[in-house]
Amino acid sequence: EKLFENSDALTAALTDSINDDLSLQLSTSGTASIAVSGGNTPKPLYQQLSKIEIDWSNITVTLTDDRWVTFDHPASNERMVKHHLLKNEAATAKFISLKTPDSTAKDGEPLLDKTLKEHLPTLDFVVLGMGDDGHFASLFPHTEELAEGLSLSSSKRCLATRAPVDPAERISLTLSMLLTAKKIYLFITGDDKLKVYRRACSTDQAENTASLPITAVLTQTEVPVEVFWAPTSKG
Repeated sequence: EKLFENSDALTAALTDSINDDLSLQLSTSGTASIAVSGGNTPKPLYQQLSKIEIDWSNITVTLTDDRWVTFDHPASNERMVKHHLLKNEAATAKFISLKTPDSTAKDGEPLLDKTLKEHLPTLDFVVLGMGDDGHFASLFPHTEELAEGLSLSSSKRCLATRAPVDPAERISLTLSMLLTAKKIYLFITGDDKLKVYRRACSTDQAENTASLPITAVLTQTEVPVEVFWAPTSKG
């Protein structure tokens, strides 16, 4: 885990780490892929990443999850990523959307799963966020889809889910899909999330994935997880 004094230091360090990892992956295989999370916290990171000079044309970007809203909706993760990451040097990156024209996420799930299996069967890197309730991607505590989303034997790459807050309808990568990556960067800010992370790491919480889903990421042994934390920015 890497703890920083402020968000600027975190952003700089995480940008460097992702740059190094993507560059190494490109040099060894010629292509690379990364799944990124939505929300407001990673915007400065994506703005910095968009400026790094690597072969973005051979990098595929997708999302860890998205809200089932139109592309121009303020809550759309795709909209945010296109505005903050897929510009400047990164404008040439390939992007795989987690949204279809279907009216519901459940209706869109089969096509999205097929698209991922054909065009992005595995990931190289994941930038993962976490909520104060311990959710990651759109896999929320005590939801009926959670067990399937966390199942390591699931062949599904994505799953229609529901959040306890609006917009409720979501599409999320499954844990089994996220664990095809070579590395996961867990990007969190603020004291509350640090406490949740510490609780998830403690031994007495090791089996408590129903109430704290991030535990499943932190206790698995397949993929290294690098934690980047800073206090919440003031002002």
